Amino acid sequence: MACSIVFNRSMSGGRTGGDGSLEKEFGGLSVSRRLVGSVSRRLKRKAGRRGGEDVGGRIPHSGCLGVYSKPRCGGGGGGGCRVGVDTTCDDFRGCRRRGGIAGGGRPTKPTPNEAAAEEARFQLPDDVLEMCLARLPLSSLMSARLVCRRWRVLTKTPHFDRMRSPHRTPWLFLFGVSPGRVHVLDVSLDRWHRIDAFDALHGRFSYSVITIGRDIYVVGGRSSAAGSGTLRTHRGVWVFTPLSNTWRKASPMRSQRSAPVLGVFEVRRGCPDFKTDRRARLPRSRTGGASDVYEDPHRLSIRRQESRPSKARESSDSGAKAFVLIAVGGQGNWDEPLETAEIYDPASDRWIEIAKLPGDFGVVCSGAVCKNRFFVCSESNKLAFYDLESGIWVSVQIARSPSRLHEYCPKLVSGGDHRLFMLCVSWYERRQLLNTREEAVRKMWELDMNARAWREVSRHPDAPMDWNAAFVADGGLIFGLEMFKVFGQALDFLTVCDVSKAVPRWRHISRKNGAAQYNADASSCLAKSMAVLNL
Repeated sequence: MACSIVFNRSMSGGRTGGDGSLEKEFGGLSVSRRLVGSVSRRLKRKAGRRGGEDVGGRIPHSGCLGVYSKPRCGGGGGGGCRVGVDTTCDDFRGCRRRGGIAGGGRPTKPTPNEAAAEEARFQLPDDVLEMCLARLPLSSLMSARLVCRRWRVLTKTPHFDRMRSPHRTPWLFLFGVSPGRVHVLDVSLDRWHRIDAFDALHGRFSYSVITIGRDIYVVGGRSSAAGSGTLRTHRGVWVFTPLSNTWRKASPMRSQRSAPVLGVFEVRRGCPDFKTDRRARLPRSRTGGASDVYEDPHRLSIRRQESRPSKARESSDSGAKAFVLIAVGGQGNWDEPLETAEIYDPASDRWIEIAKLPGDFGVVCSGAVCKNRFFVCSESNKLAFYDLESGIWVSVQIARSPSRLHEYCPKLVSGGDHRLFMLCVSWYERRQLLNTREEAVRKMWELDMNARAWREVSRHPDAPMDWNAAFVADGGLIFGLEMFKVFGQALDFLTVCDVSKAVPRWRHISRKNGAAQYNADASSCLAKSMAVLNL
């Protein structure tokens, strides 16, 4: 402003006055130049405090002139772009993108198209991402589904579920220890988890659990009637899906049962006794068989097979596998042992009564499915099986039953599809020098189908302290849980035996005392039940 005043004065003086007046005005002009230099330095220092000053008090160039007549590019503080610059040049575009950093202003937010393009540069192909996510443990996979929609959709396709099958690990589900809670052990990571199930299991005990596919069925049980103090025996069945953490009710049994003996048959969909509507069980794809995030250029993916016509799909699925649940024995409403049995078909959600146990069989205490036959044993060392195809019970005559302590009930487990094992507690003698000592041990016996005799194959490493030890089989692995209370503290021992090896041996799988976490007492140690799933 001072420069303009002096310039106006000099112009006016040049028109009216002589040479003397011009000299006076030019002398004042020299003073005004110093003033302009001082103002310019002040403006430069102010721009440097805003983020654009370099070492030595200079403003970096970065494609823009230090002219302060217009705002700087990028929406920052003081400064402006080159006067008359071509806005289509690369320097101008770069100045707009980097104006917040190089020009002293705030960084500009990229447009949605630019952000999507930048994100696509660092994305893995879907097939590579599937292979990476399929190898994650279940807990890590659940966290990965929360990253973005793409990962969530990708990990919920049937193709991804088939890819993850070889990488699943066993999870042990412990029921009946804490009221209204389920305790879960991730065997691979040796980590305990807790699931609240107050709506389904609160006040309920003496029920049995078994797995069908990816679901866990809770069958029967007892509870205290409200206000009366009497016990009530249930017919209800609850179904728990761990992957979605949901509970639902299934059709109730025909008889009231507590602690029934359960087994699962694998049958064909075309079985005449369990003929169901196959079309209701077929999976339907919303995208015509192709994934939302994956395109198969060779048309060889398994997911493409789901887009076949319905008639061809029905003809190929006529021999697909299904499962049925059998419930035998247990105790009735008046603590009487039951001899009845019934079968549940999950496809039709209905129960069917079958033939009763043999009349002189006794109280059934354990059972397992082997060779598509449901074997049960009684407290009187009798063995029988139910043939699903013929629908009858067949007694098995054993040449010599293992000697055992009757205080410990035997437990039947199936190692694979063709091997039947029994765990029981018995005495054995061990001679050391001149001393003879008798000890109680838990032995594992295998049934020889041809000779119809039991032979000892292994011995459990822990002393038999639990009257109701839980054993469950998963393929060639047999998991065992013994829980008891000593001096006011609950202890548990988790073991596993690989029966696929030539010499089966037991080993401990968890050194953590899980019973201390859920405050188990003496009653819960006796009422516990266990199931295993590969997740």
